[in-house]
Amino acid sequence: MNLKNKVLNELKSTEDFISGQQLADFFGVSRNAVWKTVKSLQNDGYLIESVTNKGYRLLSANDAIDTNIISGFFDDLDEEINIIHKTRVDSTNNMLKKLYFESIPFNTLLIADEQYDGKGRFGRNFYSPSKTGVYFSLLIKPDFHTETPSIITSLTAVAVCDSISMLTSKKPGIKWVNDIYVDKKKVVGILTEGSIDFETNNFEFLIIGIGINISTSDFPKEFRDKAGSLSVNISKSELIGTIISNFYKLYHQFPDKSFMSDYRKYSIMFNKKITYKLNNVTYTGEVVDINDYGNLIVSSGDGISTLTSGEVTIIDF
Repeated sequence: MNLKNKVLNELKSTEDFISGQQLADFFGVSRNAVWKTVKSLQNDGYLIESVTNKGYRLLSANDAIDTNIISGFFDDLDEEINIIHKTRVDSTNNMLKKLYFESIPFNTLLIADEQYDGKGRFGRNFYSPSKTGVYFSLLIKPDFHTETPSIITSLTAVAVCDSISMLTSKKPGIKWVNDIYVDKKKVVGILTEGSIDFETNNFEFLIIGIGINISTSDFPKEFRDKAGSLSVNISKSELIGTIISNFYKLYHQFPDKSFMSDYRKYSIMFNKKITYKLNNVTYTGEVVDINDYGNLIVSSGDGISTLTSGEVTIIDF
């Protein structure tokens, strides 16, 4: 074990300060080597407090991805979760798809510190800078037919909202079908992709990608009007672990779709005037319901429409 891991493990072992001299004596190195190691850990994203005459202390709200902390949230799950952590990838969905074809196991969670080509819906980009957000994708093998794929996105949105509500004082809301808003700004994007076996009408695999802006503030011009951040002091590892744990707990409830009541509770769509497209024609209507398959029920001058996919815009949001 290298010095960085040794120092990190020692800091994790207590909530008290540990002096640089204690660490130096314990590991048989100089105080300068300890100082350089702490600086390196801080550059990696670990929140380490340094106080003269006291030493160093690892703060509980930690900014670094720690797979050991994340895996601790999966102890009570039936599934065995395989975790992969990368510093920088084009897209966690893209990379996980490539790894799938290299025969990695289902229930693999891929986490990246940064995406340089993060994917959103309709070919859009999801801005994914390092250190200010979390970006991860999960590979699963659903055991249901392809008639209800979009509902997995709805389930995931509930898991994310539940987790944000549990860990922060923020009030998340779901904009149909896959965006999560806080204070009228988009802070989370969800993108679900998969492959279908057309002979059996079953999924070969599904990949669920989640991107969360935690403290991102300097957005590119095209995102500034709509994008925001959670703006809370939160452990990235705790957030990821909680979301994935909540996802599997809801996933086991999939047959009765009981989670859809929570989806409706979190929805910001009800009674909102929206514009939407059907067959390349733009309509205006009012959202009256969301059914158990995650479809949007809209009332307009032409009657009641059921939207199974597509994009909607809330008027005067």
